[in-house]
Amino acid sequence: MANFVMKIKSVESESVVSQYNPRGGRPRKFNEPSKAVTLTLPERILGILDRIGPDRACAISRLSEATLDGSHDRPFVELVHIDSRSALIVVSLLQSLKKITWLRLVEIAPGRFLLAIPSGTPPEKLEVALRDLMDDLCDDKHGEKSAIGKLTRQISHLRRHGGMSKSEIIFVDLDSSILDTRD
Repeated sequence: MANFVMKIKSVESESVVSQYNPRGGRPRKFNEPSKAVTLTLPERILGILDRIGPDRACAISRLSEATLDGSHDRPFVELVHIDSRSALIVVSLLQSLKKITWLRLVEIAPGRFLLAIPSGTPPEKLEVALRDLMDDLCDDKHGEKSAIGKLTRQISHLRRHGGMSKSEIIFVDLDSSILDTRD
């Protein structure tokens, strides 16, 4: 997995507004619609958030924007080159992909996933499952149907032109009692 360096702007996030509230009451933190949420986080993460700033909501917002900023500009389907002759298909997360129960989405960067299919599964099975999924999606409220269509067309094109092969990834069962934890 690649290492990622995150740069956090020293200025306040654009979504953070001044503490002045002409309506009275508690000042607004953000200049966009927001909602109160309750989170349980590890103390280590709370310490990291405290280093970013005293307001945890603002710290979480700034981290989210720094980590995922521009992800909406990224294509849903991307060919990421691994050498001069090979690339991996990397996709953004779509909730509808979780409906293909045998498909594993392997997160390699925030919001970016590899598609992992069970050993022995032909790529055509994924193509058919994606076409079925597209047929089952009734609306395109979040652009999922068009994104699934792009992935389906990419896989279909690569398959028909002999531009796709499979390799295996080793997954480890973390619930296994046979894990060797020696250093």
